[in-house]
Amino acid sequence: MIKDSIYNFLKNDSGVSSLVGTRIYPTFLPQDVTLPAITYTRISATNDLIAHRVERFQITAFAKTNKECEMIKEALNSCLNRFKGDLEGLPMKFVSLVGIYEMFEPDTKIHSIMSDYKFNYITSE
Repeated sequence: MIKDSIYNFLKNDSGVSSLVGTRIYPTFLPQDVTLPAITYTRISATNDLIAHRVERFQITAFAKTNKECEMIKEALNSCLNRFKGDLEGLPMKFVSLVGIYEMFEPDTKIHSIMSDYKFNYITSE
C-alpha cells in the first residue's frame, strides 16, 4: 500500500528523520503532538493504464518556526523529488513535486509548508 511505503521511506530517510524522528502521520496531526512533525494525505488517485497508478499526496511540514518548516521541506524535496526506483516495495517510475504552499496559524502559532507530490508507480492490482 502506498501510504505504508511513503511512511517507511520518509522514516528511513536520514535527512527527514533527523528533523522529525518518527513523527510522520497519515492525514492529520495527533492532539498535543510534539513539533516538528509531518503529515501525508492522498489528494487524488487515478489508473492511467491497467498496472500504472498516479497518486497525488500533500506532505505537510509543521513546526514552531518557518525556518524549521523550510528545513523539513528541503529534506522532503531532496528525498522525494525526481525519485525513481524502489519506494519501500513499490516500483516507482517517478515522483515529482507539483507545488508548495505555506501557511501560518496565528491561534496556535504553528507554521506549515504543504508540498504536493505526484507518485507514478507500477502496481500488480
